[in-house]
Amino acid sequence: MVLLDCRGEGVYASQEFDQYHVSGAVNFPYGWVNRQNHLTALMRFRNVPSKIVIVYRENERQGAAIAKVIAEKGFTNVYLLTGGLSQWALHHRDLI
Repeated sequence: MVLLDCRGEGVYASQEFDQYHVSGAVNFPYGWVNRQNHLTALMRFRNVPSKIVIVYRENERQGAAIAKVIAEKGFTNVYLLTGGLSQWALHHRDLI
């Protein structure tokens, strides 16, 4: 499983990620999906049967947008964290 924290852009992305994130997540700001050098790193997980790619942002609506873009890049193994980080944090505080 690859868990992508897609919040923020630029210097603010790492600040948000450093403040809090789902345990085991990787910082992958939403703007990176349209940058070939960053997308290349993610491509090694595209459609690998033993891997799923789970994306999230602060809320589900924002996360759905990035999951859609990744799916349009040919990923059939991309999923969205239901409710986004804000909802996850309410129910799974021990995993933040």
